[in-house]
Amino acid sequence: MTETEETSPQLDKLARMANQIAAFFAAYPDEQAALAVAEHINLNWSRVMRTQFLEGFDARSSVFHPLVAQAYGKIRRPVAALASDQMK
Repeated sequence: MTETEETSPQLDKLARMANQIAAFFAAYPDEQAALAVAEHINLNWSRVMRTQFLEGFDARSSVFHPLVAQAYGKIRRPVAALASDQMK
């Protein structure tokens, strides 16, 4: 098994969650559905969850619902530590 074929239990869980979100919004028109998927993830997933999802997406993109793939570019990348935190 190659590195890109390895599974991560956390990424599997995030994929399952993202696919459930996509299934919910699948009845919407495509562009509206993709935006709704991205908005839901942006508003409800923690920085850690979004980071793990975004880092693992390319290696496992085939397991994601097509709406998740469309939403991918609209999901906000978590910002590193705030400047004030870096000054401590």
